[in-house]
Amino acid sequence: MGRGSIEKLPSGNWRAVVRAGRDPITKRHVKLTETCATEGEAIAARERMLAQVEAGSHPDRAVTVATLMARWMDVVDHELSTAETTAGYVRRTINPALGEWTLRKIQHRVDLLDRLYKHLRRCNVLCDGRPFFEHKVTVEHDCARKKCRPHQCKPMAPATVRRIHAILSSAMNYAISWGWMEKNPATYAHPPKLSRRRARPQSSEKVARLLNAASERDIELGIFLWLAVTTGARRGEVTALQWTAFDFDSRLVVLSDNYVVRAGQRRLKGTKTDTGRTLSLDPETVQILRDFRAAR
Repeated sequence: MGRGSIEKLPSGNWRAVVRAGRDPITKRHVKLTETCATEGEAIAARERMLAQVEAGSHPDRAVTVATLMARWMDVVDHELSTAETTAGYVRRTINPALGEWTLRKIQHRVDLLDRLYKHLRRCNVLCDGRPFFEHKVTVEHDCARKKCRPHQCKPMAPATVRRIHAILSSAMNYAISWGWMEKNPATYAHPPKLSRRRARPQSSEKVARLLNAASERDIELGIFLWLAVTTGARRGEVTALQWTAFDFDSRLVVLSDNYVVRAGQRRLKGTKTDTGRTLSLDPETVQILRDFRAAR
């Protein structure tokens, strides 16, 4: 059973405090607090939190966005490459901008997310628009020797901003299911729209020069690029290919794996769409692969 009290603060406000036992995982004492303008409001807040503790549904009102992101990253089911990319966005952008905000406050601040997205479309780092030097090291140093340069604002791509928006939205949906917040502000926020750009393939003459130069320098690199050009497969899919994936008689290749290297780990995983596909090979590609296998 929880224990509660109220106390008057030097500011004149009142604080309701409820002790809710220990966290079953961390074993740390859990303390719920809420600051109110009057003594009556504090008493009501204390009784409400005591009732939540009794029902086992009390939210931790002190949980910050940074705490949520760390807990979410621990439990969400991400592939290795997705987990590393997401951790980078959390470390570089989300936590510096929003990490200190508590969930109970940010759930009502849709405008805060919109302002963050607007800023990122102007500059991909959290600057205030005024000139400053981007220092290479944190200790005292000579900027001329370390070649520190003035900061130049570079806009973040709309797709990247939308990725950050998706991370926040997903993490806050988890927070709602955990009872940490009642509303997901990302649901009502306005990330930038994507502008569709048409790919511009290189000319056949440039591709031919690249393939010839690569083959002269390193036959394996030449074959890698040849397969990438003739099949349109992703680089991780080409790297994951083994001889068992080829059927030379039927002139077919099965793309079922993707080779990734993340955080020093090397592994095979499913393709990006998580579905394999079978592609036809032209006679010249089949002959190149036959010759290469015979030479090996």
